[in-house]
Amino acid sequence: MKPRSTLIALGALILVLAGVFFASREFSQPKLEPSKPEKVGLAHLENALPMVSHKRNDGQTWEESIPGVSYFEFDAVQTHASAAARIAFDAGTKMDLAENTHVIITAPPQPIESTEQRAIVKNGSLKGRTNTGLWLINSGTLFRLKPKSKDEEASVQYSLRDKHSLTITLESGKGSVFRKKEGPAGAAAPSSGNLQLASFELEVGKPSQFEVVEEPESLEWKVTDLEKAEPEKAAEPRFDFSVDLPPDNSIVNKPNLIVKGKVTQKGGRLLVNGKEVKQTESLSFESVVVLNKGANRIIIQLVQPNGKSLYRQWVFVRRK
Repeated sequence: MKPRSTLIALGALILVLAGVFFASREFSQPKLEPSKPEKVGLAHLENALPMVSHKRNDGQTWEESIPGVSYFEFDAVQTHASAAARIAFDAGTKMDLAENTHVIITAPPQPIESTEQRAIVKNGSLKGRTNTGLWLINSGTLFRLKPKSKDEEASVQYSLRDKHSLTITLESGKGSVFRKKEGPAGAAAPSSGNLQLASFELEVGKPSQFEVVEEPESLEWKVTDLEKAEPEKAAEPRFDFSVDLPPDNSIVNKPNLIVKGKVTQKGGRLLVNGKEVKQTESLSFESVVVLNKGANRIIIQLVQPNGKSLYRQWVFVRRK
C-alpha cells in the first residue's frame, strides 16, 4: 500500500504545480488594449503644381504634399508662390487652390451626418465645385454653395485677400452668405446662443464684396444650425422699363419714330406693337416705328419670366 499512497501524493503534487504554472501564465499575459479606429480621410490631393504643403492637426511642422496624400479633419493645406492644387473631397466636391492660399479641412461635428463639405479659408483664392454642397468659412462670414438640382453642378470663385477683403463670384447654382446681424450701436456682443445672422443670396455672375471683421469666436459652429434651414429668400427682382419718347398725345412731323429705352432686369421679353425687340448686354433696346398720318398708338409690353406682363402705351399724331 505504501507505493500506491506515494504515487497518489506525487500525482496530487503534480496537479498543484500545474495549476500554479497555468495560473501564473494567465496573470502574466499582457492585456490587449482595444484597437483604436483608424482616422478617416475627408479629402485628398488630386493634383498639384509645386510647392504644396500640409500640416496635420496634431503636428507642428509643415510637410510637402504629393498627389494622393489624404487630408483629415483640421489638417491645414497651403500653396506657395506659383503653386496650385486641386483638393478632392470623398463626396465629390473639389476645390482648386490658387497660389498663396491657406485652407483648413473640416467636417460636421459627430454624430451629425451631412453630404455638404466644409473648409475654413484663412487666405487666398480658390474655385469650388460641388454636386452636394460646400461651406467656405472664415472668422466673420459663412458662404454656402449648393446646386439647384441633383443633376447640376454649382461653382464659385472665392477670394480672401489680406484676411479682410472678401470677393465671391457665383458662377452657377445657389450661393448664400451669412454674416453677423448688426445690432444697435453700443450694444453688448451677443453670445453663441443668441447670435443672429443676416443672410444674402448672390446673383450668378455678379461679384459680391464683403469686409471681413474677425469675430471673437469662430462662426463655424453656426453651420450645423444653418444646414437645417434654407436662408431667407431674397425679394424677387422687379421688372420694369423706361422709355425715351415725347410726351403722350404729342404731334410729330416725321414718318418714323425711334423708340429707345432700358429694362431693369434680365430675363424678360420686350415687345413694341407686338414685335419683339432685342435687348443689349446693358439691357437697353431700340426700335423704329413707322407712323401713319393721323393718330398712332404705340404699345410697349414687357413679358416677365413668370408670364406676367407690364404694358404702357402712347398716342402720337402725325400731321405731315
